[in-house]
Amino acid sequence: MLLIADHSLHSHLYADDTHVYGWSPPSDTSMSQFIHDVARWTCCNRLQLNAQKTEFIWCAPARRHHYIPYGDVQVGHDSVNPVHSARNLGVYVDGAMTMRTHINHVLLSCYSALRQIRSIMPSLPSHTLKTLVTALVHSRLDYSNIVFAGLPAYDIQRLQSVLNTAVRLVAGSSRREHAISFLRDRHWLPVKQCIEYKLCMIVHRCLSRRLLLQLLELVLDLQHSR
Repeated sequence: MLLIADHSLHSHLYADDTHVYGWSPPSDTSMSQFIHDVARWTCCNRLQLNAQKTEFIWCAPARRHHYIPYGDVQVGHDSVNPVHSARNLGVYVDGAMTMRTHINHVLLSCYSALRQIRSIMPSLPSHTLKTLVTALVHSRLDYSNIVFAGLPAYDIQRLQSVLNTAVRLVAGSSRREHAISFLRDRHWLPVKQCIEYKLCMIVHRCLSRRLLLQLLELVLDLQHSR
């Protein structure tokens, strides 16, 4: 949208959702002006901006959180409170960019699935058990796992613990046994290596499809936002 570009902001559009992001000092009032212009544009084009479904989040390192204004944002005639985390295509982004909100959701869903699978294990053939664990646990750990790149080892280990529990369940082993041999036997990469593999795949696709310029633009945007 030209309106978004005129405010030196960027956008991602998916179906009927629009995500707008950019960088500015906390004291800058341009974001409020941008939201006002968007509300006016939608009104002029006979569209309705739904304030109840509008979320606004400030992202900054923890050491700079005290600079962030915590007042409401005016969206049309309604006020919207800044949120601590926002969901985008199943990924939760928190204001400090630690990804711990998303990690907590992943752990909750994975352990819940493992408990349900464990309750019906006596009735499952081994191949069905492996299929269920792959579909309900492994897939959730792999989904958008690139967002875990660069996180502290503590957070990666929390995710690895889920994978260890899952592979022990498939192997029928106890918690005392090391999971690394079971992962190797089933060709399951550890969480850290899965993230590195996904990064390598993205870079390879960018190079092979001549999308290097777009990748560089994304990196430059990230550096500018810091």
